[in-house]
Amino acid sequence: MQRLWRFLLDSLIIAVIFSVLGSPGRSVEPEQVSMETGLHSLQKNDYITSIEQLIFQKTNEERAARGAEPMPALQPDLELSAIARQHSTDMLSLSFFSHENPDGHSYSDRMLQNHRRAILLATGENIWKQSKSIPGKPDEVASEIVASWMRSIPHRRNILSQRYTHLGVGVAMENDTILATQDFAGVLAYLAKPLPETVRWGDRIDVSISEKFRDLGPLEKFDFFDPDTARVSGKSSRIVKGRVKVSPGRYLLRLYFRNTDANGWVIYKGPAIQVE
Repeated sequence: MQRLWRFLLDSLIIAVIFSVLGSPGRSVEPEQVSMETGLHSLQKNDYITSIEQLIFQKTNEERAARGAEPMPALQPDLELSAIARQHSTDMLSLSFFSHENPDGHSYSDRMLQNHRRAILLATGENIWKQSKSIPGKPDEVASEIVASWMRSIPHRRNILSQRYTHLGVGVAMENDTILATQDFAGVLAYLAKPLPETVRWGDRIDVSISEKFRDLGPLEKFDFFDPDTARVSGKSSRIVKGRVKVSPGRYLLRLYFRNTDANGWVIYKGPAIQVE
């Protein structure tokens, strides 16, 4: 009888160990989930990041391969990448595919609103969407995306445009659907500090320049442009004073650079700003 009880106890212990560890030849580590059955969250983030980096690389390869003289390579911009990634995520989660989001904001609106340092001369955007039961390797996916854009005249024009200096790439993925966004910008200069999203009457704002990408004269003053009325609100402020003196509302900051070839200024739009 004692042998029988011993046998049953040993069998029970083996059964418990077997059920915990899994059957032979079957991995139970979630990090090892294959591409065919889905992507673990850590793998998925690495996979998406690889696609973004390869899209950026292949875009510059296309620019380098065109014409007798290679085109200047686009420079990375972290803020543009975040804006592009958010748009891809919004398209995926809100089930739309457009350059304009459900709030009615275009890519230019999104860049002016969310890039707090760039003074922009030009903006552009490419978007892409595809659903596959099994996603390919990052290099295959990135090659397919860029090749698809290059076959389309408007998308190809963005990739090969001389107007743009910087690029941000953002990819979003869920199950079998992948969306990609390229946000292009012709950046004239960067502000030394990010412009606050919200300011009050009388606040002093810092609009000093840290880096220029075009030949610009000295920055001498700024004003607030109302995009709804297409008019300037209040008087322009000299950089040495830098005070906000306009009524509450939503504006675009405009910056006045001295035109060294003529008596006047060249005016460029900066980030959007809310005055309370």
